[in-house]
Formats: sequence, structure tokens, C-alpha cells
Amino acid sequence: HGPKTGQGFIPQCYLLSHLAGECDSVQINPWWILALWDLMLTTTNNSLRFYLILAVLEAHAEQIASLTGDELKEKLEKVLSFQPDDVSGDYSIQDEAEDTTNHDAVKWVQMWTDKAQLLWERTPVTVSKRLRRLEDKAVTQALMKRKEELEARMKKKLEAEAKAQQAAMEAEKERKADEARLRLTRARLVAFYRQHNPGKETNIEKIMEAYQGRYEILDAKLKQKYGVGFNPALKPKVQPQRQQIAAAPAATVPKND
Repeated sequence: HGPKTGQGFIPQCYLLSHLAGECDSVQINPWWILALWDLMLTTTNNSLRFYLILAVLEAHAEQIASLTGDELKEKLEKVLSFQPDDVSGDYSIQDEAEDTTNHDAVKWVQMWTDKAQLLWERTPVTVSKRLRRLEDKAVTQALMKRKEELEARMKKKLEAEAKAQQAAMEAEKERKADEARLRLTRARLVAFYRQHNPGKETNIEKIMEAYQGRYEILDAKLKQKYGVGFNPALKPKVQPQRQQIAAAPAATVPKND
């Protein structure tokens, strides 16, 4: 059961990650890992890993049967990682790595395997076949989910890259437009002073710098002084969306004749 049901759960990564030596932050004795994986890689019984876990759970059935929720989860993590327990048993004594020899590990895994093998022999073949089908289904679903997640991440990444590229293109376009407007403004200002005050032509750069970004103010002052402006190339102002809607022509409703 999932954690939302309040019935506890066996960690989903246990069959794969934990039998490989680690599940979340819990690790199995390294000597046990080597002996266990020697067995897992050489056995011809594809169902053995299920019964290895069942053998562990069976040894602690009385302790976990009455637990639910977080208590069950905590107990399962302790049991399935072979940590020391209040009740010592075949699967509740976790030796320190430095105190364990390869011979001890092989002996321990063999004891565990014998119990799992006995469970397997007592289980109908149809159940084992169903377990394998369910495993195949679970693996397929996991791979499909991983594929979907990878595709979703790739799509998100591509969309972000496309958005960034579009933004960069628009920024470059705007930069070039600003440069064009600046060149046009300068040319118009030169022509203006050449006509109305030729002595100012030598000060064009200083005037442009003084009124940078405020050429409309310069234009207003020149209009006030000379009666005409120089018509700077200003950046178009973007109207707020509400004003755009208000300025849009109303739809013409045909009149009845």
C-alpha cells in the first residue's frame, strides 16, 4: 500500500537498489553484497529474489503484522536492511564489515537462500509465473514513465532554448533598430543645425551625448527657439493593452433598411 492509505509500504527501490547494496541511506554489509550478487547473477531461478524478500518478512512476520503507517515503514526499513533488532533472528543480526569474512557472507547468503528456495518450492508455479508477469509489467511501466519524464524534460529544455534564442534574436533586432534610429537622429540634427545654426555643427556629438535618450526634449527646445524641430527618430511607444483595445475601431453593425 502507498503511504496515503496509512497501511505502510515496502520501499519500491528494494528489489533493485537495496539488493544492489543500498536503499535510500541504508546499506547492506559489503561482504553480503558480494555473496548475494554472486548468487543473483548465477542462479537460474528468476523468481528467487522475490522469495529472498519473503523469507526475510516471514522471519519477522509476528513483529510487523500489527504495525501500520510510519511504524510499519520504519520497521520494514530496519528489517529489510538487516539491522540489529530487539529480537535476534536469522535476519536481524548485522555484523560489522570488518568482522565479516567472505566465508561468513557466503554461509549467511546460503542460509537465506535455502529458506527462500523452500518458500519457492511450496508456492504454486502459477503464483511464481504471475510474479514474473507483474515484474515485467512493472518494469515496462517504469521504463515508459522514465521515457515520458525524459521526453518532458527534453521538451521543456528545447522550449527554453527556443525561447532564449527568440529573446536573443529580438534583442539583437532591437539593438540594430536602436543603432539605425541613432544614426538617423544624428543625420537629422546635423541637417537641422546646418540650416538653422551652422556654427553648432561642430558641437553635434556633445549635444547628442547630453540629450541621449531624451531627444524629444531637445526637439521641443529647438521648436521653441527656432519654430521648428529636427524630428528625431524615436523608439515607438508600446501602448498598454487596455488602450489598444479602446483605440481599436468598433465593429460596424449593419443597419436594417
